[in-house]
Amino acid sequence: AAYVFIILFCVLNIITGIFVDNAKALKQMDEDAMFQESLAARKRWVADIAGLFHTVDHAGKGQFSFDDFRTKMQDLRVQTLFRNLGINLDVTSPEELWELFDVDDSGSIDADEFSYGVKQFNGPARSIDLYKNRKDVKHLAKKVEALMYSFMDWKEEYRKHYRVNHK
Repeated sequence: AAYVFIILFCVLNIITGIFVDNAKALKQMDEDAMFQESLAARKRWVADIAGLFHTVDHAGKGQFSFDDFRTKMQDLRVQTLFRNLGINLDVTSPEELWELFDVDDSGSIDADEFSYGVKQFNGPARSIDLYKNRKDVKHLAKKVEALMYSFMDWKEEYRKHYRVNHK
């Protein structure tokens, strides 16, 4: 009886091992499929951005002006493309978008600025983005405060100098 029990126990361990190996293989195949799907979605998204840029850049110059942008923003097809990329045009005017896209204030938007802008708009604000903004604002506030004190010191020195020289 003990011999049968040991054999049965060994057989059950072998069967369990086979199930575990199959589960590991399926898990790996699922991870690979998810990666491939994510990669394909990313390629579609990049192609959508390029298509939208070329739609707005109808002259094919590799950049477009605000007038081109404003004109194309009235096109329902372009509005739909922006919505598909996650940019809600119901709450954002063309002027606001232009200011955010034209990073270098050159008066034109090239493909790099455009793709960077769309990437920044895509998806909800992440907590790390909010943290970065809060940190930048604090840093700027400190600089403004230091500048204000510096100006006040300069103003006081100017008044002292002005009183001494004009008595």
